[in-house]
Amino acid sequence: MQPTPTVVLVHGAFADGGSWSGVVAELQRHGIPVVAVSNPLRGLASDAAYIASVAAQIDGPVILVGHSYGGALITVAGATENVTGLVYIAAYALEEGESLGELQGRFPLSPLVSNLKQATYPVDGGEPAVEVTIQEEAFPEIFAADVPADVTRILAASQRPLAAGA
Repeated sequence: MQPTPTVVLVHGAFADGGSWSGVVAELQRHGIPVVAVSNPLRGLASDAAYIASVAAQIDGPVILVGHSYGGALITVAGATENVTGLVYIAAYALEEGESLGELQGRFPLSPLVSNLKQATYPVDGGEPAVEVTIQEEAFPEIFAADVPADVTRILAASQRPLAAGA
């Protein structure tokens, strides 16, 4: 009998592993091993390498599940030896060699783009890098339209920034 695969949940931009809490609870209820990884949100190559390293350290088969930007990451990290499946949930699925910018460039701009707030963060030995968050007043419509208002306010205040280079 094959061991039950561990499900590794990979969140997208502006979120954290806690955004998967309902899914984690449901998988646990069914006895399915699950990890809701903390996606660094610093760049496609480095974030995918991090996800791949998490998967590689799990004994047995792994199914990677990605939402939004997390989909691009699992596409790359899916080459890890013990990864047996990829699941995309409203996620980016890149072609080999394709960037997120190239994919998005084929479509009209999302309202997200005009509602981003920029800030900087330090980089060892270099100039500060740019990161973005969603403007709090636009957050409910852009990111959490189906979430109760009190929860949306908390999510807007606690969103994790995405490196603009990602």
